Amino acid sequence: MRERTFGKALCHAPGQSDLAIFCAEPPDSDEAIELIPAVVVEILSPGYEDKDLGPDGAPFYLTYGVRDVVVFDPRQKEE
Repeated sequence: MRERTFGKALCHAPGQSDLAIFCAEPPDSDEAIELIPAVVVEILSPGYEDKDLGPDGAPFYLTYGVRDVVVFDPRQKEE
């Protein structure tokens, strides 16, 4: 299996997750891809909780066919 970088999503706007996981390899292209990821991971950041936990978070991705959404809060302590 070869390693390949698919890019990063650093902007906190609707439809741009912190991490997207695909089950199929996206086609080679210089344009934006139109594949729906299988999994989206949102990492809660200070000041963006309303976006990540609100309608622009998990509900947005699930509406467009993402199968799973994981929301991770790095400030949450394990018990």
